[in-house]
Amino acid sequence: MVHRSKFRLVLTLAVIIVCVVTLFIFFHYRENLKRKRIPIPMETVKSLMYLSDVHQTATKDGKVQWELDANTAELEAGSGKMILKKPVVKFFLDDGDHVDLTAKEGILFTKSNDIQVQGNVQMQNSRYKFTTQRLIYRHKSRILNSDKPIRIIGPVGKLSASNMVYRLDSNTIQFDGNVNGSIHEKAFK
Repeated sequence: MVHRSKFRLVLTLAVIIVCVVTLFIFFHYRENLKRKRIPIPMETVKSLMYLSDVHQTATKDGKVQWELDANTAELEAGSGKMILKKPVVKFFLDDGDHVDLTAKEGILFTKSNDIQVQGNVQMQNSRYKFTTQRLIYRHKSRILNSDKPIRIIGPVGKLSASNMVYRLDSNTIQFDGNVNGSIHEKAFK
């Protein structure tokens, strides 16, 4: 009988120890899981939809004004903003030329068709290549505006300025602030 009571005591202790260890592991795992959770940003919660390989075209009077492609887009609910990753925009000019624009990220304002891009912004037409960190396109006036320093490289030289306004309808560019440049002598031949 002594052996049976010792056996029951050992078995009871073993069950209690297993239960305590199991509860410890459960609560320890649960606490670690809470710490590792990644909070979802509020912007994500407000998103209406996520899209990949996006293509959009803006027209006016039956004429294509621009075409936009992006790796991904996130449409925010209620704001009319489409957040773009790696946008590529082609602006069409009246003379048949076009201006190509690339950036790291951007925003398409769906109500106005305005576009704002930033991060390694590169723009190129048939003669010049432009680089800056931020650029805004105003659809109604068809103006590209950079309020950040901009560099321009072309066949006749280089130019840098504090900001730029590019009027697509007239295909004219205005540079302001700290305008510096160099012109190759072949430009005068």
